[in-house]
Amino acid sequence: MSEPPVTDETSRGELEKLQGTWRTVAVEVDSLPVSSWLYENATLVIAGDRFTLRNLLPDADQRMEGVLRLDARKVPKELNLALDGGRTFEEIYELEENSLRVCYPIGGGRRPTEFKIAPQSGLSVVVYKRESRP
Repeated sequence: MSEPPVTDETSRGELEKLQGTWRTVAVEVDSLPVSSWLYENATLVIAGDRFTLRNLLPDADQRMEGVLRLDARKVPKELNLALDGGRTFEEIYELEENSLRVCYPIGGGRRPTEFKIAPQSGLSVVVYKRESRP
């Protein structure tokens, strides 16, 4: 039996707010901005507890799908992306109206404890803007 995506009212409300299509608008790795052509066509779609992250590049169609679990009671708020292939990414996130910001270790590893990234930190911050709601 799989673990439910959320276990409390606060997190259920937060999951509801995340529903829809989000477009990537900024990416930083080790505190350095990533060239926009590498993510300008990237979208994150959240439907129920499922997510699809897709990035259409000129020479590739990158796609990841899976289940998301969150805990909105933690500070910072926690988000786990469990890929259908078995790998899990442990992230933190901030949600403000139609803006979503996530921070995660780029090579796997432990969840960040804050949105403070520095050179050689091994962390990435991605900012999404909402495109549509279901």
